Amino acid sequence: MLRARRQRKDAWIRFVAVAFATVVLIALIARYVPFQDRDELGEETDYQLVSTEYGQRVKIKLPEGTEIILNANSKLKYPAVWSRSTSHRFDLQGEAYFAVTPSSGVQFEKFFVHTVDGTIKVTGTRFAVYERGQGTRVVVEEGGVEVSSEDTKTVNPDTFATASLTSGQMLRFGKGTRVLSPRKINIQPYVTWWKNQMILDETPFEDIVQRLEETYGVVVKVSDKRLVKKTLSGSIENENLVVVTDALANALMVSVQRDRQVITFGKPSTPE
Repeated sequence: MLRARRQRKDAWIRFVAVAFATVVLIALIARYVPFQDRDELGEETDYQLVSTEYGQRVKIKLPEGTEIILNANSKLKYPAVWSRSTSHRFDLQGEAYFAVTPSSGVQFEKFFVHTVDGTIKVTGTRFAVYERGQGTRVVVEEGGVEVSSEDTKTVNPDTFATASLTSGQMLRFGKGTRVLSPRKINIQPYVTWWKNQMILDETPFEDIVQRLEETYGVVVKVSDKRLVKKTLSGSIENENLVVVTDALANALMVSVQRDRQVITFGKPSTPE
């Protein structure tokens, strides 16, 4: 059920997802590229680079049990070979969900996720990281992480911007952020995308539009600009673009048109 909030009343819109043929995206479809690079000590190390296309999602299971879900339009670089005593460093561009269980034997103090904005040190088990050029977002589902923003490390070590996050907290930060302030939130909209379900919690439609463009590589047009400020709550099956856009259109009570890579919500305006 999906709920659209309007200025004067709330409208609960029931919708039935029509059965569409969906493409099951598995690890074999993603690009796995082995290569050599130098590590932080200047030594050559074998790395694996996994990249996904628009509309694609892949599960990566590491030998020691760690599971990573890499979202669409994302890249993840990590050492191809390591032992339990070596550092687990993951360089992320895009979005990924990490599940590190105690049974995997990974020493949390050696598990790091790095984005262009900073470093997330793992002290717990389940968390999501998002970075697409406008800062990094970290959401912890279970356990905890420690975050430090990137270029504070080039200044005085006494002024490092660091913060610890625990279950149910989110943190947004960018390069050079001087104060890191985690906050308690409803984490479900941020940690369930890999379950083929889009959870919304008073989510502005303009944020949903951004996610559609990032995930599916489409251009989304909204003919009635008032729509972008509306908020939606509820859940949508996130199996493919057709299901998602039809559900959103039903909730907003507008039409939706799909023309190749262009999605238009609302009646398109006629050209002058």
